[in-house]
Amino acid sequence: MNLQNAILIFTEEMEYTDTLRLAHSIQLIDIVKFLYKNYIIHRDIRPPIVMFGNDNNLRLIGFGFAYKFKENEMR
Repeated sequence: MNLQNAILIFTEEMEYTDTLRLAHSIQLIDIVKFLYKNYIIHRDIRPPIVMFGNDNNLRLIGFGFAYKFKENEMR
């Protein structure tokens, strides 16, 4: 089974409740906050780049366009 099929199974077979939507939204915000605190800008966040782990937590992939700022570059 490839990862794309695993995501399809997740979305079709599991009930995506408002509670789960809220939890995933908070996780995505936490991911972006973590990147910001570490001077990283992803620059390509979109649905195909946000994956579900085996534990149903979000994973952000695709850092090819990411940029790491030096601490003195951010204002």
